[in-house]
Amino acid sequence: MNKNTGTLIGLGVGPGDPELMTIKAVRILQQVKILAAPAKEPESSTAFQIAKKAVPEISEKTIMGLNFPMTRDQNVVDQAMLGNEEKLSNVLDQGKDVVFLTLGDPTIYSTFYRIAPTMQQKGYPVKTVSGISSLCAVAAAADVPLVTGSEILTVYPEVPDTLAIGEGTTVFMKPGRKIGQLKEQLLRLEKEQNVSVTGAENCGLENQRVFFRADDISETAGYFTTIIVRRK
Repeated sequence: MNKNTGTLIGLGVGPGDPELMTIKAVRILQQVKILAAPAKEPESSTAFQIAKKAVPEISEKTIMGLNFPMTRDQNVVDQAMLGNEEKLSNVLDQGKDVVFLTLGDPTIYSTFYRIAPTMQQKGYPVKTVSGISSLCAVAAAADVPLVTGSEILTVYPEVPDTLAIGEGTTVFMKPGRKIGQLKEQLLRLEKEQNVSVTGAENCGLENQRVFFRADDISETAGYFTTIIVRRK
């Protein structure tokens, strides 16, 4: 492979508020010429819209849409990933860097690391630019700590069928369609155990809503909902 290939950069834009983007992220976005986002219409992606508020000039840059289908059909997923790899390779082989925009931090349940290892195996340089994660931003919005002292932090990327809250703090990210089921279980835990429930919908966005008990969780809350359960 040509040693003068470009670098694939996973860049976290934070949870929603453009003021939470790092100085490093802003600098890289100002410098790079090609962006990628995990959406068929990348300019409409939430990550791009957040980044554009901090760095308006990215509207004039080239942005690639990558396909990450939400399906359990592995053949569909494999074909989409091959297409993504080909798109990225075509640009990187020209010696051009590509910034892959991600919400929050690229190292936490990010689509970036669904493709970064494969591109690295192909010989392309890969770098990661950290961003503020939604679980940290939600804790700050609610003015509660995630963990203190030697407490344990447990993070669920989806709602388990049977909920057991251990010691320390438990965070539920992107509860999706199971949010009603989760709310029901948390209401029970609030009564039976010494726990507190806080969280937020759309943290950092214009329609942010912070809540401080399980009963205030909306069963129609969207994808960008994070719930923090702490032992008192």
